Amino acid sequence: MTTRLPYHSVVFDLDGTLLHTWPGLLAAVDNSGLLPSGSFDRTALMRALSVGIDAMFLEAIRQADLKAEATPAALAGLRRDYEGCWLDQAQPYADAGALLDALVREGWQLGVCTNRDSRTTKALLQRLGWSGHFAAVTCIDQIDHPKPDARHLLAVIEALDSEPGTCLYVGDSALDARCAAAAQVDFVSHAAGYHLQPQDLQPHLFSFSHHSELLRWLEVETPSALESSHG
Repeated sequence: MTTRLPYHSVVFDLDGTLLHTWPGLLAAVDNSGLLPSGSFDRTALMRALSVGIDAMFLEAIRQADLKAEATPAALAGLRRDYEGCWLDQAQPYADAGALLDALVREGWQLGVCTNRDSRTTKALLQRLGWSGHFAAVTCIDQIDHPKPDARHLLAVIEALDSEPGTCLYVGDSALDARCAAAAQVDFVSHAAGYHLQPQDLQPHLFSFSHHSELLRWLEVETPSALESSHG
């Protein structure tokens, strides 16, 4: 196995890191009727998304200035519409699948640490054929202390039978960077993800915009299809 020592495991965030899920989530909010389409503060919605989908939906409800008693029904409606109409819009970033395939082929242990709920996480991984790639997947509804609490990431690392010093965490937001720092795990940032400003991703060991760059940095054998496409 060719790896960049001393790392043996990689834990990934999902939204904004492996999957471009923002368009479908935004469509669910814009088409909710809570406010006229295009009226939501997108920066606030994206900031809330790093905490979880429900946090994003609750931010939309807050912006719509609904009464407290109307919030549960509005949240349930947003969840239902997203899962029924917009979930399938989520697409992997270019060559994210090839990255996972190559890492698995060379013997890396892979995990997912996400503030997405387990139901939609399972649906996405199954649809993409990625379920078998990950030895551990821990979602926001499966843990008492979700990101940015270090215990979320450390739980995934423990499930991989790994150690913080031999694991990388790959994410795209300030919350991911904070979580990695708290867990004392080296952080790799996806610069094309959902952070609001570049400094959100500090401190990081490496930053990439395209997933083929991460493959090369890890010194994993690059699939020939990527070599011909990206040089």
